[in-house]
Amino acid sequence: MNEIWEMAQMPAYVETAEYSWTSTLGLCTRAAVGDVGIILGLYASGALAAGDPRWGLRARWNRYATAAAVLGLTYAVLVEHAALDAGRWAYNEQMPIVPMFVGTGLWPLLHK
Repeated sequence: MNEIWEMAQMPAYVETAEYSWTSTLGLCTRAAVGDVGIILGLYASGALAAGDPRWGLRARWNRYATAAAVLGLTYAVLVEHAALDAGRWAYNEQMPIVPMFVGTGLWPLLHK
């Protein structure tokens, strides 16, 4: 699923907007693998905070959903700001920008 999401948002980035899907496949695969690592890291953070490595498997779905949403969104905003500031990527007119204090693209935030 992460690979499909990464491929779907490529037209919204300046660097990859004109590339074919085959040209961005390697880049998107690396990004998808990184996303999986981030998700696992977020789960591990929740496990440490809850003191239970199986915390996400318990019937308390609301705790899991809230923690994943807050941690994932915070991480996504930080990564997007760092990458934009470092010039690693830039958005084009196809990327909706989240206003106010966030100031990052909507698609990367929805993914995390």
